[in-house]
Amino acid sequence: MRYMGPWIALVISTPLNWSYADDLLYGYDADALPHDPTAGWIVADPCDPPCTELLEDGHFVLFWPQPGNLANYDLTVAAPPALPPPAMWVEWSYRSNHLRGPFFDSCDGFFSIHVSGMSELVLMYGDSASSFSGNDVIFGLDPNEFHTYRFEHYGFDYTITIDGNRFISDGENSPTGVHFLQFTGRGGCIDDSIPDMANEWDFIRYGTREYGEQLVNSTPPPGFVSASDYPDRTRFTVTFDSPNYVYVDDIAVAVANFPGVTPVAPMNYPMVTQTRRLDNSPPEVVEIVFDKPIPHAATTRFTISDGVATNIIEYTLSPGDADGDGLATLADFAHFQNCFRPGSPSAFCKTFDLNRNAQLNLVDYLLFQSFLVEP
Repeated sequence: MRYMGPWIALVISTPLNWSYADDLLYGYDADALPHDPTAGWIVADPCDPPCTELLEDGHFVLFWPQPGNLANYDLTVAAPPALPPPAMWVEWSYRSNHLRGPFFDSCDGFFSIHVSGMSELVLMYGDSASSFSGNDVIFGLDPNEFHTYRFEHYGFDYTITIDGNRFISDGENSPTGVHFLQFTGRGGCIDDSIPDMANEWDFIRYGTREYGEQLVNSTPPPGFVSASDYPDRTRFTVTFDSPNYVYVDDIAVAVANFPGVTPVAPMNYPMVTQTRRLDNSPPEVVEIVFDKPIPHAATTRFTISDGVATNIIEYTLSPGDADGDGLATLADFAHFQNCFRPGSPSAFCKTFDLNRNAQLNLVDYLLFQSFLVEP
């Protein structure tokens, strides 16, 4: 019979209350040059040779085949006496093939925010980022991926995150004047190892925080997860009914183990390492990344809470179930036979490592038999 675990293996729950939502006021999706009238940015410093402006695969690219100066683009949010929106957020996605070097403060990409008496400049590289002061630095970014940066302010304080991880926290630090955003590419640090530098921008958006959010979908779907369709299981996406963002520390993970299977200790639960917008995805879709796959022979519950609303998603990878129907059957036994070989099991074959000792042996075979359901 199908084991449902101590939890009901559903699903996306109805929120207990309203959740925060992003009211999108402006969006640049990098499908036109920033100074195109449809985008609205003003060229402060032009992209002069050797710099070249490119549109590639839905991204805006500043390409530097050799060392150059800089290119700046400004966007006015509000000019006195007008005020910027309250509880404002700004979000941008950036990638660079240039790694931080000894002269890190003189090249690559910058993003400047000047709103409501708050001023911050973020220095960005392919593998790291820092605040203008240099007191806040984050390393270990993957230069092959776009990374989502996000500024939010409430009252006199603001935070900046990278892929959902809190990075900079500060407060009002400059007189209120024109409220504007600026993004910059600079080609001053090209070296022999990377002769061509590319500052790539996927999107730039801003808006204000509202209420009224509900989680409506996920990939993979909640419930029983197919090991054949999702052999890795270190990433999934959640979709809200309007633009939203989820932070790493908004997500709690718990695991309910199946009887007769070595339990997963809390210290070995999957941990959330990133939350970010997917490249070219709608702004209501957020990708959540873990340091390890969700465990087999268990139901994994993710509770997403912003302090006001709670959404719950549960996934079950049943013992010996490779095709995601919630049962261990003769069809799964065929997969077991293909996996039964010396050495560490692959991501897919870990479904059959029922005693979780990183190998497949007769113990797993006997356990599989105990879960086997005849058609």
